[in-house]
Amino acid sequence: PETIWTAGGLYPWSAFDDAETLYCLSTSGSDTTTLHVEGLDENYDLQTETVTLTGTSAVTTTNTFKRVFRLAYDADNVGTITARTESATGTIIAQVDVGYAQSLMALYTIPAGYTGFMVAGDMTINAFRDVQLKFFVRNFGKPFRIAHMAETRGLYRYDFNAPLKITEKSDLDVRIDEIALMRDMRVLQRGLSHQMGAGEITRLHGPNGAGKTTLLRAIAGRLRPAAGVIACDVPIIYVGHADALAAARSGRDNLADWARLNGFDAQRDRITAVLSDMSATSFADLPARVLSRGQRRRLSRTRRRLGPKTALWLLDEPRTGLDSAAASQLDAMIGRHLDGGGMVMAATHLPLAAVHNGGTLTLQAPA
Repeated sequence: PETIWTAGGLYPWSAFDDAETLYCLSTSGSDTTTLHVEGLDENYDLQTETVTLTGTSAVTTTNTFKRVFRLAYDADNVGTITARTESATGTIIAQVDVGYAQSLMALYTIPAGYTGFMVAGDMTINAFRDVQLKFFVRNFGKPFRIAHMAETRGLYRYDFNAPLKITEKSDLDVRIDEIALMRDMRVLQRGLSHQMGAGEITRLHGPNGAGKTTLLRAIAGRLRPAAGVIACDVPIIYVGHADALAAARSGRDNLADWARLNGFDAQRDRITAVLSDMSATSFADLPARVLSRGQRRRLSRTRRRLGPKTALWLLDEPRTGLDSAAASQLDAMIGRHLDGGGMVMAATHLPLAAVHNGGTLTLQAPA
């Protein structure tokens, strides 16, 4: 068994709409040994391929993969090794963290011609506190459903009275809920759990100091929760209070830098198209330091358009400082993203995308 939560547990199922050629590379030029890729082909049949890494330059697989459930490297990897779709900066499908020599993944797909049986669960919680484990199954052509759920503390062992039968081509996904948030050694939230699906918006409410920004930053991976695990199987785009633009770089270059850093499409044509859609072309090539606050905020909002349609947008008070026209434009942008299957979680004190029904997560003031 693999320890699935120590690194890189979940990757986006949505990246596998079709079988894809994989781009394999490392963040270190020293990683030049054999990498084994294990997964399924377009017919959901088992498939393994080996490639020889060339450091930071991407090597493509000869075969295409519909699913990937393991990467194994023949040495102790110096850098982070990733397998991606579309390009060397595309969506990460599997990852080998530094020194692990293999991916640690919380997902699996039953190959064609096989039937899976879940007979027992065995888990250790490093932080001795109550958590909730959820075992998801997505039968072929159907949505994910919870097949088993348990609340536990410390050690967990569950033997099924009758083995849980899982049919061919079904996707399996394990998640643990219940997190605690801290700031400056003060507990902000305990026992926090939440789920979202494609096309959903969650409006995050609560008094100042309740931890709304802290939660968004934790989901984005900017900080670690004090306890529990946050799992997200789609790309994440976080837009906080700050514009986060390099003053000496142009708006266009800032967007390209951000896209490359996050593994998104940074080609000039793509940047130009998004700038045009956001009516930001006229000032896109000026240094950020000479732009007005409104222009900088528009460039900051433009980043969201560079991510995949399925991305989770994390927005921190996105309507602050916007006039009515800009607020309407923001609502329309969020609406298009939701209609396209994306997700949005926004900390807000103001109405946001009111025409779209969604959930509300209210954080209580810390005790």
